[in-house]
Amino acid sequence: MLVILFPITVGAIWGCTNVLMKYSKTNLQFIFYLLLNQCGSVLFVWGLSNLSKMVLPLANAVTLMVSALLAFCFCDERIGKSGFIGLILLCIGVFLLSGASLSPARRLKNTRNPL
Repeated sequence: MLVILFPITVGAIWGCTNVLMKYSKTNLQFIFYLLLNQCGSVLFVWGLSNLSKMVLPLANAVTLMVSALLAFCFCDERIGKSGFIGLILLCIGVFLLSGASLSPARRLKNTRNPL
């Protein structure tokens, strides 16, 4: 479960802080959001050394989705028809990638035989 929740958490941190940094009103707010963003980066680097490399691109996909949805919902930015279709395709790709990383055949392939 950590394999899927970890990149989603990192992507959510990055996506939220990207929008918040863009619309921060003071330097202190910007620095606070930047530090939160860097915490997500530290988590990502930890994930590089401890998790399957297959699921880490999910963090970048989730970042894009969260940034677009937050900007649309809270910052009055508009998403065009092609942008909306792109987000749907991105969701489908994330679903397929996460399903492939959890499949039993994939887990058996990654186990090493000591003989």
